[in-house]
Amino acid sequence: MQKPQRSVIISARISKVYTLSTQKPVAIPEPATMLLLGTGIAGITIRVCKRRKSV
Repeated sequence: MQKPQRSVIISARISKVYTLSTQKPVAIPEPATMLLLGTGIAGITIRVCKRRKSV
């Protein structure tokens, strides 16, 4: 006679921690960041072009 098989149920408990804040989130200055990045890339490009023309 065979023994009945037991089914083992493993449960994982996931808990989330939420924090409440009364401070407003700081605005991210994305347009200014993109302007600085674009200006830097343009400056590097101009410098490389001037060096190639002078050599």
